[in-house]
Amino acid sequence: MLFWKDISLWWRTSTAYICGSAFLLTSAYFFHAYSNSYLQRVEQYQAGFLSESDLPSIRDMVIEPYLETVGFLLVFLVPILLLRMQSEEQETRATTFLFTLPVRTSELVYSRFCAALLTISVLLLIGVLPVFVLSFLSSTPLSAAAAGFIGLILVSALYLSIGLAGTHLIPSPVSLTLVHCTTLFMLYFLPALAYQVGGNIGVLLELLSPVMYTEMLFKGYCSLNQLVYFLVGTLCFLNIASFLKHKIREWA
Repeated sequence: MLFWKDISLWWRTSTAYICGSAFLLTSAYFFHAYSNSYLQRVEQYQAGFLSESDLPSIRDMVIEPYLETVGFLLVFLVPILLLRMQSEEQETRATTFLFTLPVRTSELVYSRFCAALLTISVLLLIGVLPVFVLSFLSSTPLSAAAAGFIGLILVSALYLSIGLAGTHLIPSPVSLTLVHCTTLFMLYFLPALAYQVGGNIGVLLELLSPVMYTEMLFKGYCSLNQLVYFLVGTLCFLNIASFLKHKIREWA
């Protein structure tokens, strides 16, 4: 019941449609740009301007850059969608009503998380669909597209869990969105900071960034370390969110 309530909360307003459309249009633009760049390289190769070693690859020039771009767009998409959810709950006072239901606090958090993740996964599936089609038509292994799609879902789950934990620390939806977006932006660019810092601290910063784990997923490789990083990080922030929500529920 809680899950379907949260699903209806996502799709009964125009925010999911507007943000989803903007996300898909932006993704389509980058896919078109990468595809055109690849076709230009193919024309240069066929004209004899490139050597055999410079033979363009769809996987290197289209699929991987496109998946990385979609991953970067999640830095903005997830906070905006959570902004609408928090605003809707404050307007309808849904949280106060949910606290009166005979359910555990963790169920409230996890139902919201699953509903949000399902919504974003649908958008990601539509956005990654051209990659599957391109991989099939070009005889490129579908493992890269499948692993990339899994990687995007794992990143979305981590970003959502961070945002849900923040909703219980920052009551203002606008302030939460700014802090959430800034935090995700910093996580995304941690490898660049790690390169500047160097040493053991630089290595530690690299290990904290989701980019280091999604790079291999976008190349079509999946390992236990990658899954452990995202699962542990997501569960950690979800437990924090459950703990904070439980305290708020006691005070209410």
